[in-house]
Amino acid sequence: MIAPYTTLKDVTLSTEAGTFDITDVMFDPERLSVEYAVLEGGGWVTNTDVLVHAKRLKQFEVDAMTWHANMGETELARAPRLGKDNVVGLSDLPPVIVGPFGMTYSPILMAAQLFGYPVSKSATAKDAEDRLERMSEWMGAVVFSSEGPIARIVNLYIDTETMRVVEVKLALGTDMHVLPISAIRSFVRRDGYAVCDLTEAEIKQGLTAAEPGPSLPTMTDKRWVQTAA
Repeated sequence: MIAPYTTLKDVTLSTEAGTFDITDVMFDPERLSVEYAVLEGGGWVTNTDVLVHAKRLKQFEVDAMTWHANMGETELARAPRLGKDNVVGLSDLPPVIVGPFGMTYSPILMAAQLFGYPVSKSATAKDAEDRLERMSEWMGAVVFSSEGPIARIVNLYIDTETMRVVEVKLALGTDMHVLPISAIRSFVRRDGYAVCDLTEAEIKQGLTAAEPGPSLPTMTDKRWVQTAA
C-alpha cells in the first residue's frame, strides 16, 4: 500500500507490548529507504524517542489508522533511542515544593540523585542520527532546479510493503503535483533543500526526470525550509 507520510505520522503502532503513537519516520535520503518508525518518548525523567526498525513493521490498516509491528516488551525495552536518556527535564520541574508538614524539597536535586546524567547513545542510535533524516524535517523544504527555487515538498509517499519512498508531492504556488520520487535528483542534507532536474513547466505537464541535469551551485549554509500548507 502507498501511504502519505502525513498519514503515517499520526497512526497507532500496535504491538504485543501495547499500542503507541507514531510521530515520525526516519529514512535514508540516498537509498530512499524507510528504516525506522519513531515513537515519541518523554516525561519528566526522560526525553527520548524510541526507534522501531522497519523489519518489525507489518500490515498497515488505513481504515483503522493502525500499523502492526512484531515487537514484544523485551524488544521494545532494547530498541534504540534518540535524545538524552535518563536526563531530567529541568524546565518541567519546580525549583522547590513544600511538603505536607512544611518541609521543603527540591525535585531537581532529587531527580538528579535518583536518575543521574546522560547515558551514552547506542551505536545503532548514533548511526541513525548520522545517516538518516526525520521525514518531518523535509515537509516544506525548498526544491531547486536550474531555474532556481521552483517548488516545495509538502508530502512524501511510502510503500508500506517495500518500505521505500516512491513519490513526492510538490507545491508550485497553490498548485499541487504528485510525481515519482525519481523527479528529485538529491536531498541535500546539510542545507535541507532538494534538487530537481525538471523545470516548472515540465512539472506542470506531469513529466518525470530521466537523465541528471547540469550541476547546480552550492547554496549558502542554511536550511531551506518553508512552512508547508
